[in-house]
Amino acid sequence: FNVDTAWQNFADSHMVSPRHRWRQLYRYGAAAAVVLLAGAAIWVYVGKEKAPEWVSVRTGENEQRKIVLPDSSIVTLASSTMISYSTDRQIKLDGKAFFEITQAPHRPFSVSTQQLEVTVLGTSFLVDEQDDSTKVIVSSGKVRVKENKGGDNVTLTAGNEATYRSAPGSLLKSETMDANWLSW
Repeated sequence: FNVDTAWQNFADSHMVSPRHRWRQLYRYGAAAAVVLLAGAAIWVYVGKEKAPEWVSVRTGENEQRKIVLPDSSIVTLASSTMISYSTDRQIKLDGKAFFEITQAPHRPFSVSTQQLEVTVLGTSFLVDEQDDSTKVIVSSGKVRVKENKGGDNVTLTAGNEATYRSAPGSLLKSETMDANWLSW
């Protein structure tokens, strides 16, 4: 038995020449690179947090509408009001709306108007945005009201209201004096 002849026969039948070995290594390397790139692409796509989807609702003149939000909170819109909301408990409001918020301590609920940001701590409250002022009245629970331009902020509880006037740029907290504030 001649070992050199046997090896040459095996190498010829299995293409084990140095040239063929490099081709084979190149093919395996290319396949591994494709698998790694595909895995990285899937990881980036799946791991990316998607931006919340916004839904907008507008009421016409002399129309009121109740909306149940994805978190089961209820919003009653006054006439000529526009609201946009997302699944992450953020609201954009242009007009007047009454909110009954489902409590979720680890998921803050916020309402943004042109002038104010209202952060909710599980409550029911009214936000009334006009051209030159915005009013927040709390029916139950507690909310924090903050000027959008980084100014003052106040915390309101049941029976309190905050009024922001854009002309002097002031945010005032007071007791609610209007017993009919929900009659609209």
